[in-house]
Amino acid sequence: MDRLYVVEYGQDIKAAARFELQNFAETLGFGIIFDRDGVSVISGYGDSLRESAFIQRISEVVSEGDSYQQFSSYAIDEGKFYVRVRDPIGCHNSALEPEIGKLLHGEGRISFRDPDFVLRAFHLDRWYLAREIYSMPKESFDQRRSPKRPFFSPISMHPKIARFMVNVSNTPPLGVLLDPFCGTGGILLEAGLLGKRTIGIDLSLQMTSGAKLNLKYFGIRDATIINGNFLDMEISQKVDSIVTDMPYGRNAPMHKQQLKELYKASIVKFSEILASGKRCVLAVSDLDLLEGCENFFVTIGIIEHRIHKSLTRHYVILQRS
Repeated sequence: MDRLYVVEYGQDIKAAARFELQNFAETLGFGIIFDRDGVSVISGYGDSLRESAFIQRISEVVSEGDSYQQFSSYAIDEGKFYVRVRDPIGCHNSALEPEIGKLLHGEGRISFRDPDFVLRAFHLDRWYLAREIYSMPKESFDQRRSPKRPFFSPISMHPKIARFMVNVSNTPPLGVLLDPFCGTGGILLEAGLLGKRTIGIDLSLQMTSGAKLNLKYFGIRDATIINGNFLDMEISQKVDSIVTDMPYGRNAPMHKQQLKELYKASIVKFSEILASGKRCVLAVSDLDLLEGCENFFVTIGIIEHRIHKSLTRHYVILQRS
């Protein structure tokens, strides 16, 4: 029987976090037993969960019951610890933590400064006591934000979004990911950190030079960066996915028509590069620009993300039909 784990994920882009978790469930083969307000109970586990864009903590269930009093039968390991309570249902709060600590015979062992382990009590479909096994480092994505890279653009994608897009592309281990509009290399960076081989293309020499500098700075060596027009290139190397932030503009109608032509030509070329079943993950600001993609791709999901009052991005997950 598979072990149970409690996964806590961020709520900043709820739909994206849930989609990513469900995608992990499908690819890693675990079940989602409960999911509410950023807390999920899953059966089974894979280390790839630690590569999530949104998962903040993973805890292994060590005891469960219809009430937290049943935790008293659990013999905890030697060492110092403390208890945290989380209750999305809203019945209980941190005031319950000392009581659970006593139930676990924690007198003289509670330490918030230097604990040997952390126990987390969850009131979900039932009560779960779980030992924390992973906590996302606070600086995980912040250290790779655009202003902290050697070369950056003010409109660069947040590394958390880039990581999400790479994760749901289902690029296999050591697989090849293509970003045909790579800009400063944010998507390539996240893919490289996950062990993917990458190909980046951009029309701007300044951008491709900057992307190379950024990847080198973060220790990514297995990347090919090409300056040129993606639509004019012969892509001879097999790729396992396409992940990109599509060019966008919001000015004149003529500009939108040009974008439509670019998107139409790009979708056709994406379909020529990708084999059946392979994924294409796109960030777009106007879904109308993807008109006609249904002729080549099946839409797996569309995540809406409001950046600010006048800009909403859509993360579109397509699969080659």
